[in-house]
Amino acid sequence: MAPKKRYTKAFEATLLKQAVSATITHTSCVVNTPATTVACIVLLWEMKEAIRVQKNFLEKSIGVSQSRASIDDFAIRKGHTYNTGLHDLHSGTVFAIIPG
Repeated sequence: MAPKKRYTKAFEATLLKQAVSATITHTSCVVNTPATTVACIVLLWEMKEAIRVQKNFLEKSIGVSQSRASIDDFAIRKGHTYNTGLHDLHSGTVFAIIPG
């Protein structure tokens, strides 16, 4: 466990898997953790994920004269789990798939 951390990385990973497919309130009830803690962990993950997606997008778009980014939400199971896909319409390259 990292210094000044209350939860292990494994627990945070489990919590994130739960939070992606449920609400913060439901996740906090399931894992018996305060909703503010769950919200904080999810917010930090979202910020890290946004940076990762931006870097990935920039790396894949280098050398491309024109690109049109497209964002699409799609369901893994109808009504349950949705993901967001980020791709280039010109080349058909998928830049990232973001859970939740």
